[in-house]
Amino acid sequence: HTQGVQSNGTLDFYTEVLSPGEQIVTATATDLDGAFSTTSVHFLINATPALVPPILPTEAHTLTELVAIINTEDLDGNSVTVNYEWYKNGTLTNHTIDRIPGIEIQVGDTWTLKATPNDGYIDGETEEQSVTVVNGPPVIDNQTMLPNPPYNDSVVLCSATATDPEENVTANFEWIVNGNSTTGTQLDL
Repeated sequence: HTQGVQSNGTLDFYTEVLSPGEQIVTATATDLDGAFSTTSVHFLINATPALVPPILPTEAHTLTELVAIINTEDLDGNSVTVNYEWYKNGTLTNHTIDRIPGIEIQVGDTWTLKATPNDGYIDGETEEQSVTVVNGPPVIDNQTMLPNPPYNDSVVLCSATATDPEENVTANFEWIVNGNSTTGTQLDL
């Protein structure tokens, strides 16, 4: 781009074609006798880093670790870090990483994540997402059936334990034989 200087000896240059990243602008001044001088200016046009919106699970369950899935992007290729702010029921907590330990997850609580990207030069836009902890299903543990395998003249006994972090539960048993249903811990074949 060739352009003359103003009467005060300055030159103003304006362009919209520079993209994010490191840039070099070189200026050459030439007098009427053909003598010239060249100088270059190195600078960075920084693109604002961005988060692909954080992904929290659609449901959270008691005692289950809550993990945010975060992806970042930066058009000029800078390394992006993320600042995590976790709020429990509207109150800022001391958690500053992408997860909350399961021991802190209780039914009825609402957890909100505010995540802000930074590329070492500038913060990007903060993204926010919330999830409420709901009552999860009970888990059946230690299920046994004796004898195993049963025979046509056996009395079959079944036992199991059920656990649920939100409430006390017990295991109930239903037997279905030839389309007929009966309940209880034993079945006389």
